Amino acid sequence: MLSSNDPRWISTEALNDILNDVIDNPSKWIKNADFIYTLKSQGRLAKWENTERKIISCSLNTLKSSADDVLDDGYGGLDLRRINAISAIENERAKEHKPKRGTRVALEERVKEQASHISALEAHNMTLTYYIRELQALANVAIKSDGSIASIIGYQREMEVIHTKLAFSGESDLATRSENVNE
Repeated sequence: MLSSNDPRWISTEALNDILNDVIDNPSKWIKNADFIYTLKSQGRLAKWENTERKIISCSLNTLKSSADDVLDDGYGGLDLRRINAISAIENERAKEHKPKRGTRVALEERVKEQASHISALEAHNMTLTYYIRELQALANVAIKSDGSIASIIGYQREMEVIHTKLAFSGESDLATRSENVNE
C-alpha cells in the first residue's frame, strides 16, 4: 500500500487529474500531438512523464497497482478516463472540421445522422413489438386458464421474466409489477 507522499501516489493522482482535465477541456490539449499519441496506448501512458506535474515514468503493471491503491475505481477507472479523454479530443477535432450549415456536405452529413436515428428507432419499435406479442400470448393463455392460485403464480413468474427482458432492453418503465398472490 502506498502512502500519500510516495512519488507513485502523487504521480497517479496527477495523471488522473490530467485525464479529467482533458475530458473537461479537450480544446487545451488538442494541439499536443505527443500527448495524444501517448493516450492511445496504456503502456505509453504509463511510460509518459511530466516533471512539471510530478508524473513519473513506470511500467504498466506498476501504474495498474498504483492506481488500484490510490484511486477509488482503480486502474479500470483510470483506463476508462484515458479512453474518454481520447474521445473528447476526437470530438473536439470533429467540431473544428464540421462543415458549414446549409452546405451540401453538411446536409449529406445530417441525412446520414437522421438515417442512423431512424434505424435506431426501427430497432426500438421491433423490440417493443416483440414484447407486445409476448404479452398478448400470455394474456390469451391467462384468459383460458382456470384461475387457480398455481396458474396465477405461474403467470406472475412469466410477467417477471417479461419485466426483466424489458428492463434489460432499457424499457423498465413500461412494465409495471403486479401484486404477488400468496399461497
